[in-house]
Amino acid sequence: DLPYVNTFIVFFRLDGGLIAEEWWELDFLGVLEQVGQLPATRSVYSWNAPSLASGAAGVTHLNRRLARLSVQAVNSHNLALSRSLLSPEFRNHDVVAPYAADRSGYLSFLRDVMFVAFPDLHMTVEAEVAVGDRGALRCAVTATHQGHFGPLPQTGRPVRWTARAR
Repeated sequence: DLPYVNTFIVFFRLDGGLIAEEWWELDFLGVLEQVGQLPATRSVYSWNAPSLASGAAGVTHLNRRLARLSVQAVNSHNLALSRSLLSPEFRNHDVVAPYAADRSGYLSFLRDVMFVAFPDLHMTVEAEVAVGDRGALRCAVTATHQGHFGPLPQTGRPVRWTARAR
């Protein structure tokens, strides 16, 4: 199997101890090239060296915990926990999944798309930072493509994508 690498970083805005908004910066062109839907334009699918952000001085402990709980909720497919972490006014700024813009749409996207296409999806936090009402995670994600992912049929291939700061 060929390795699959995707590059992204997730930013959060927190409000009242809940995730109010998130932004995913994703290299979707790299995804399409690696799964063979577009001709490859490069040999490396990462931005640069990993961020040195490590949660040093100034990091709010509660915000770090909230970000890690959001990863735990995805890893366990616990939509109730995900819902409890997201503000009722939650906004997802993911251009790849515009229908997942609010809390309901985002939870549906996890349930109906991500957990179907990648039922063994697992995120590992590599680095994190949280200051005031802002936070970011760098994660490695592993999964097996076992169901439709948008228009792409199941391939059975193992995938791994790694979030890296720019």
